[in-house]
Amino acid sequence: MRTVNGIDIPLAELWWVESLAVHSSSEAPTGGEYRELIPGKLLAVLYLPRALEDVQNQKVPPGIYTLRYAQFDPQKDALESGEKEKDEKEKEGKEKEDKRESEDKDDDKNSSLKYGDYVFLARLDSDKRTGSSLKLSKMLELSRQVFPGKKPALLAVLPLNPAYKMFPYAVSDDQGHCAVQFKLSVQLVSGKKSEMRISILLVNPPNVSAED
Repeated sequence: MRTVNGIDIPLAELWWVESLAVHSSSEAPTGGEYRELIPGKLLAVLYLPRALEDVQNQKVPPGIYTLRYAQFDPQKDALESGEKEKDEKEKEGKEKEDKRESEDKDDDKNSSLKYGDYVFLARLDSDKRTGSSLKLSKMLELSRQVFPGKKPALLAVLPLNPAYKMFPYAVSDDQGHCAVQFKLSVQLVSGKKSEMRISILLVNPPNVSAED
């Protein structure tokens, strides 16, 4: 919620999966703050009653979205995927495609993204296989449909702030970014039940007025 003039305005509803399958710490691959998480797995469903900006300052339209985890480098992985798409295009459209990719590369170089863990947003009506894991290329394809012709829709999954011990808890900074820390019920690959803590950046405003 955001409170404006004493009125609570809903920003988002986040519904985590009931029990999340994860690697145990000893079995988890290296890299990433949340290396126990399995890339491509559904983490949650996000309902937006009004537009909300993602970590790349793109306005996500109101609607219902799936959130799938990925260790993702926006400056590398998206470009590599773009190169594969380019190779499949017909020769007559090559010059136009090269120009577009050049612009995308410039945008990526200027990107302020500095995280390693993300969730991809996809419209629920286009991502109905919620029980399945998706490859990175498929997550990119579905996520780019949120903003046709633009970059994939992403939310950052942040390291926990150890100063805050309550869960769930909203943690904001002086720039207006707000992350929410949660405790999730998880099931290890071995079948044992456990718990993990996770922080997701939900509010990422580009410009905050004095009133806000």
